[in-house]
Amino acid sequence: MNPIFLSPTTPEEILTLINGLDSKKSCGHDDIPVHALKLLKYLQAPLLSNVINESIYDGVFPNNLKLAEVVPIFKSGDSEIPINYRPMSVRTYFSKFFEKVLHT
Repeated sequence: MNPIFLSPTTPEEILTLINGLDSKKSCGHDDIPVHALKLLKYLQAPLLSNVINESIYDGVFPNNLKLAEVVPIFKSGDSEIPINYRPMSVRTYFSKFFEKVLHT
C-alpha cells in the first residue's frame, strides 16, 4: 500500500478560497452568509487552516461538516409533478473549503 502525503494548508490558501466565493450562493445549515465570511476573512483564515490541518493530521472529518440540506430544484415541465425536480445538497462553506484543500 502506498501512503499519500497531504501538505498542510495555509491561511493564504483559505483567504483565496474565501475571496473566490460567489455571494449569490446559498449558505448551508449553519446559516453563515458569504458576506459574513468575507468581512471576517482575516480573522477566520488562520483558525480554519488550523482546524483543517489538525483534522487531516488526526485523520478525522468533523461530523457537523458531513451534514447537508437537500432542497428540490425545478428542472422543467409542470411544476406540480415531483419528478420535474432534482435534489441539490447545500453544504456549509467550511465543508467546501475542507474538500477544496484536500483536492488541491
